[in-house]
Amino acid sequence: MNELSPLEPVRRNVEEIGKGAKRAAELASQMLAYSGKGHFVIEAVDLNNFITEIANLVGVSISNSIDLKYQFAINLPTFVGDATQVRQSIMYLIINASDAIGHESGSITLATGAMYCDREYLDEISNTSDSGNPLNVGTYIYFEVTDSGSGMDAATLDRIFDPFFTTKDNGRGLGISAVLGIVRGHQGQ
Repeated sequence: MNELSPLEPVRRNVEEIGKGAKRAAELASQMLAYSGKGHFVIEAVDLNNFITEIANLVGVSISNSIDLKYQFAINLPTFVGDATQVRQSIMYLIINASDAIGHESGSITLATGAMYCDREYLDEISNTSDSGNPLNVGTYIYFEVTDSGSGMDAATLDRIFDPFFTTKDNGRGLGISAVLGIVRGHQGQ
């Protein structure tokens, strides 16, 4: 990098390759952690920055006819978590949204926000999931992905978090169930 002029057109590509290599190293570390041979890296996570970074990386592999839109909350607080897992979740959700649209023209909206959750709300969402761990009343940040795809029928929606369930010809059915595991591992719903 030091040998490239800041004005060199390829510099941005080399920087992106460097970021990709760093993410690959983090993923390898994460796989070691899952196998019990590594460690998790807990750090302050800036969700808006992570979403932008992952969207830029994943954006090159989704259709050019899909428009990525951002609706980020201003002054969103950071949270403490495993950066690699958070990136992985964001990536899975963007790719799934892209797959839902297919080869048609469409849009994916990536939104963040913060929300105060009282006991009534937390009890309500706990009744719709089986995490078994009650959440504390307080402010939670969220990440939301919406797409202009055709949506899911009720039978698909009932099974969305089942490991190995997929509607894709080449899918493995691990993406959304992994996202749920990561969210729950970060004390979310």
